Amino acid sequence: MQEETAVAAKPYLLALDGDEEVLKTIAKVAAPHFTAMVTRDPRKLLGWMENMKEVGAVVTEHVLQTASGVALLETARTMRPGARRVLLTTYHDLSSIVAGLHSGAIERLVAKPFTEAELLFAILPEGAAGAQGVGDSARKRAG
Repeated sequence: MQEETAVAAKPYLLALDGDEEVLKTIAKVAAPHFTAMVTRDPRKLLGWMENMKEVGAVVTEHVLQTASGVALLETARTMRPGARRVLLTTYHDLSSIVAGLHSGAIERLVAKPFTEAELLFAILPEGAAGAQGVGDSARKRAG
């Protein structure tokens, strides 16, 4: 009798951004660790948050035409408390960012433009394989 081994499915990374190139980069960087679902539509992201079983990370742009990235991450914190929550930003609206950090909605803040290493460091859980060594190079660039 042959033993069956269950292959653990990768968790989902849900990403929202208005820039197709940013979405492609997120999908590329996430691919070894997550099943990436990317969109430019906040309603689609919310639907995925409701329906996907294993959500490991939610990444959203800060300023959107029809929604607030901080508000979406607040929703993610409620719907998917175990998921890493990452805000991408080119804007410096510090009041909403600080509020999101204090409330726990934002776990990581990534400034655009970002390197692939910075994004990987932000989306992986602390101590995850593949994140070791990445944090140092990301911090050096930021500092």
